[in-house]
Amino acid sequence: MQQLKRKNIDSRWHSKMSMLLLLLTCFFSSAYAGVEIKKKRGTSVYLVSIGLSYEGKDKSSSVNSVFNDCSTCINDAKGISGYFTRLKKEVGYIDTVISYVYTKDVHLDTLFKVFSLLQTQVTDKDIFIFYYASIGWGIRQDESGNPEGFYMLNQLANTANKENNVYTLRHLKQLTDRIAAKRQLIIFDTGDGRVISADYYRNFFSDNIAEVAFAKKNRIVISPEKYSFEAVDSATGEIKGDLFKVISSLPARYNILTIFDTVHHEADYKNFWKYWYENQLKIRSNISIIEETQYLKLLSSLNNNTGSGKRGLTIKPAEPKVDENIAASKKKVLIVATNEYAASNTWRRLQNPVNDGRDAAKIFSSLGYEVTTLYNKPKDSILTAISDMVDNEVQNPYNQYIVYFAGHGFYDARQKAGFIVCADSKDIANIQKPAMTELNSYIDYTVLFRKLDQLNKVVLITDVCFGGTSVNSLLQFSREVDPKGEAEKMKNAFKKVLASGITEVDDFIRYHNGSISSNSPFATALLDVLKKEGGTISFEELYSKLKSKKGLTPTPVESSFGTEKIPNVFSF
Repeated sequence: MQQLKRKNIDSRWHSKMSMLLLLLTCFFSSAYAGVEIKKKRGTSVYLVSIGLSYEGKDKSSSVNSVFNDCSTCINDAKGISGYFTRLKKEVGYIDTVISYVYTKDVHLDTLFKVFSLLQTQVTDKDIFIFYYASIGWGIRQDESGNPEGFYMLNQLANTANKENNVYTLRHLKQLTDRIAAKRQLIIFDTGDGRVISADYYRNFFSDNIAEVAFAKKNRIVISPEKYSFEAVDSATGEIKGDLFKVISSLPARYNILTIFDTVHHEADYKNFWKYWYENQLKIRSNISIIEETQYLKLLSSLNNNTGSGKRGLTIKPAEPKVDENIAASKKKVLIVATNEYAASNTWRRLQNPVNDGRDAAKIFSSLGYEVTTLYNKPKDSILTAISDMVDNEVQNPYNQYIVYFAGHGFYDARQKAGFIVCADSKDIANIQKPAMTELNSYIDYTVLFRKLDQLNKVVLITDVCFGGTSVNSLLQFSREVDPKGEAEKMKNAFKKVLASGITEVDDFIRYHNGSISSNSPFATALLDVLKKEGGTISFEELYSKLKSKKGLTPTPVESSFGTEKIPNVFSF
């Protein structure tokens, strides 16, 4: 049988990656086979700190024509780690401090690895901090001709082949999007603050309201307004950069983390600013603080308030409506199917995703689901639809949600991250090293899982190539045993992903007579089971029947994500 794959790239790399992903899937399956009861903990602080200098290098080299000596950068990168460790002992709300400090040459792959590790550790209650101190940085033009900063990681940062030796704020944005912590502090002590601030607004803070609302981060950026200087700290006798000097001189009670707490400890918050500005008077730099939430308010006011006649806008999130009556519960499904792709050089047109979506819509409608369909839609439309499903619902623990994707999928081996391809996703010039400008137009599984985790009962179904690689993108999840037991099954949290496979999956099957199927093999099997047994069949029973289907290759995979409470149930 001749089969068209839901992909466009075919190489030996895929075969190796398929074996690796199979091993990873086995690992995840065994690791979560039993019940995991997680001990509740307090707030943890996670820090990635980079301080680079080229002191002692050849002064005539091309590297040092851009990158100068900065031994203080190294000391500050180490010092910021020690600062938070000491702070833990002086305040009562920090449970642990975990630091990753780099003061020698690193590579972009190293950042990918440490951020992949953090994805499995950091929770939404924690605080994440990224600190960067160095003299060296440069400016280049992005694909739209706008200036974009690139920030050095090693001595090769000024060479022609610098893709793995520098990072941009677009790299940093995508990596921090995947970190669960809603409170994120980015401290930049390098370069010209005027350029850096513009770089943050253009490339780190998205001006796409749908994307910002989807990620829901509270990121605060601290950087010099112009240039940063060094000075002796009179209290310790150490030479410190201006930013670290101000931060480390704050009283423990009014430490830098107080900047996140504007509500619960209002008096402390006001006193924090008092000490902050007093400390600024003792340094040469002016320091800029940029809050992503304020930027979102500005964008929202420009978008939604142009005709109100008001001289301001206060954006308050709507109070969630709660109804725990099982009779008021709903079943909803969002179906996203894509045949046509703007990035035709990378992603060829597919035959069946929209067919699959339409047939799935009929089946789910017959099972009592409210159905929303998106066919060949851009990323913005998909994110908005998911946000509407998550954010604008009456909260009912008995509600059931399904999100179904059919189309192309992509796996980035360097970041160990899976992505869903949208109709407007960009071409990928180098499959082995996709650029962030390209990947930002795809849907990142990790961010998707984090959004869906806000629902109580949800199943994500992916019929895309490498859909099973989503297990590598899973956010940290835990299972909690509910002592109330069997009676609470219908109410307890349920979070599952069901993928058509971890490798390439077929778009259609060509039969011996030359005709082709009108659905993908996975969709054919799924819809057949639901048509015969939907309404009574549980998720576990559905998965078991799909795995036992003859000729269904690759084998479907499933995993949990987010926070589950067992015993639980999801009946289609």
